[in-house]
Amino acid sequence: EVQDPRIRLVAHPRNRGASAARNTGIREARGAWVAFQDSDDEWLPLKLEKQMARLAAAGGECVACYCGMVVVGGLERRPGTRTRLRYIPDPAVDTVEGDILPALLRHSLASTQTLVVRREALAQVDGFDESLPALEDWDCALRLAQLGRFAFVDEPLVMQYFSENSITQSAARMLTARERIIGKNRVLFDSHPGVLAHHYRALAGGHRQAGDPEAARRAILQALRLRPAAVRDWAMLGYLAFCGILPGKGKLLRSALVLFLALALAPPAAAQTSHYVAPPGWQGAGTGDGTQANPWRSIGDALKAAAAGDTLLLMDGSYGGLRWTGSTAATPEKPITIRSLNGKGAHFEWIHLQWQANNLTFRDLSLWPTQAPVGRPTGNLVFAERDISNIVVDGLDIRGRVDAPNSMFTWTVEEWSALPNGIMIGAPNSRIANNTITGIGFAIQTRGDSADNVDITGNVIDGFNGDGIRPLGDNTRVIGNRITNSFNLSNGNHDDGIQSWVTKNGVQVGLRLEENVIIGWTGPPGHPLRAVDLQGIGLFDGPFEGLVIRNNLVAVTHVWGIAAY
Repeated sequence: EVQDPRIRLVAHPRNRGASAARNTGIREARGAWVAFQDSDDEWLPLKLEKQMARLAAAGGECVACYCGMVVVGGLERRPGTRTRLRYIPDPAVDTVEGDILPALLRHSLASTQTLVVRREALAQVDGFDESLPALEDWDCALRLAQLGRFAFVDEPLVMQYFSENSITQSAARMLTARERIIGKNRVLFDSHPGVLAHHYRALAGGHRQAGDPEAARRAILQALRLRPAAVRDWAMLGYLAFCGILPGKGKLLRSALVLFLALALAPPAAAQTSHYVAPPGWQGAGTGDGTQANPWRSIGDALKAAAAGDTLLLMDGSYGGLRWTGSTAATPEKPITIRSLNGKGAHFEWIHLQWQANNLTFRDLSLWPTQAPVGRPTGNLVFAERDISNIVVDGLDIRGRVDAPNSMFTWTVEEWSALPNGIMIGAPNSRIANNTITGIGFAIQTRGDSADNVDITGNVIDGFNGDGIRPLGDNTRVIGNRITNSFNLSNGNHDDGIQSWVTKNGVQVGLRLEENVIIGWTGPPGHPLRAVDLQGIGLFDGPFEGLVIRNNLVAVTHVWGIAAY
């Protein structure tokens, strides 16, 4: 119980993570400025006073003020060594005040605990991204820095303490978060190729340490395409080659040399273009030319004009349902990306892809029905047919209803029964990553007769009345997903957190289930629709060849936590 009348406690009925807690605090705050603190870190005396004084001295032109921070411990610490201390921001950073966006693209300067931010500015950028597994402070600061200037107090006013369980200590989460943030802000990073190359090199090192050599190779090659003269990057590529990662082990050096010459002597790649698209009803003259001042009037027009590797930036608004049939200029190496210009401000009722709609990436969109499903081709909000390939669905906010995050525990059986399913992918060589799926029927499904070589990673599924994930194709990787709150409608379906079965050729090959979290229920204990019979991981009608089940957390009340037959 809180005794201090100045403190108001606002509690979530269940743990929704730190970013959700911060966003609730922002909405509930009454003052013009908001500051943040984590339970295991420390503000030093006069922190807020000094920051508010610095903001006052800046004359009201700043959206935020941050301060110095001493970090105690960290990833570099080894048993038996002294605790490491370091100061953030690094003294080598040139610009720490004013327009810090260029510096912020390279460095995460302003940790959450150091910030004091205008509440209205946080509302403008939609607060913290609740789908990110880490680095949400960097992501938020990047959006704030595009609104205005930052003030800075160059004193160590915050102590940050690392423990073995700190979120920041999870290398896998950090890698996923960095990749997501680069993708969300690709237009910004593309305008700073040296900075982007720096991040790709860091990703390569992280993937190498995590034991994923193929991801390390892809990342370092991306870095080399951006700065082909970088000796250190070539050294890393050589190291990866000698470790046996590149094909042709007997000709490693020659392979590396050929690659270097191909990169160095090739003509410059065509510049990738951003095409701006307005929602239906946008008021403007003409038919559009894809500029921000005169955007395309439809996604179809933009796709017809886009070259391989281009990005469609969708302005805020509702785009209805999207059905795309037909070819584009996209290639597997250079997909066309369709994403929101601001946060997840572009909304769709549904997305249906078929017949030659290959090599498309959908990122940072909002997706839920606002009307009866008139015109929706299937019961799925995202559907990719089996006659296409290379589809990426990344960072979408998918809901069975717009109010799902706040009201799904109040829905009746009839309301739950009326919900659509989330994502159904029939396209091989696809990726379903970092999506937040809330209040849905079946959340993620892949077809067994076509959807081979699919990655399902980093998704957060909260509230479902079917299966959380159904991976039915060969060589499917289901890694790092969080699945919670199964609702039982007594409709005959045996619900599973993750379920698969053999659908073709008498065997399923190469299924990997790693580092997933399945928690049957976090809501009110006596809820009438609580699925007490949720099975954690159920694999049926085998055999499963090359099956890997590793480091999953399963908390369900059914007798089968993990079962394979």
